[in-house]
Amino acid sequence: MKTLRETAESDLDMERLLNQIRNSLNNFSDMLENDSSETLACAVILDQMYGGKDHQNLASFIKIFDVLEILLKKDQAFWKTILCKVYIEQPSVTINSIPSVKCMEELETKEKERISKQQEKLGPEGLKRCEEEINACIAYNEKGEDELEEIIESLPAPEIDSGIRFHPITTSMIKILKE
Repeated sequence: MKTLRETAESDLDMERLLNQIRNSLNNFSDMLENDSSETLACAVILDQMYGGKDHQNLASFIKIFDVLEILLKKDQAFWKTILCKVYIEQPSVTINSIPSVKCMEELETKEKERISKQQEKLGPEGLKRCEEEINACIAYNEKGEDELEEIIESLPAPEIDSGIRFHPITTSMIKILKE
């Protein structure tokens, strides 16, 4: 927290900050240019999952260039305000701890004892049975795509108008820009 306060009180490296925003613009442009179908598909899927009927997420995705251009024009005071509002003024808890070697050794000893008791309790036959169960579970989890596709297709798809409620998602940057 001390470092953040010191940063907020001193001059920000605006050139670096603006370069980061320009890099974001370039990276986003590259994503759209080089892998447009994947990028757009992800945007549409996320909007369908979380955007609600007003398509708020898709609108945010489309406006990303405008938002970044707006951010390029913001001055140092704007960025310091964000730093203060989002990181410094928000309640937070910091836990400082030092790992205990003694505690680690105790836990390790207890775990070894637990494993030994379990092995004694199960015996060679029980361990063999557990191994077979694990191998069967692994085989089940590694089923082929055809079998998984059958399972997925057997699940009923809910109607969209059947009461699926979307919850609004607003990013902190959009909130700050609206202010």
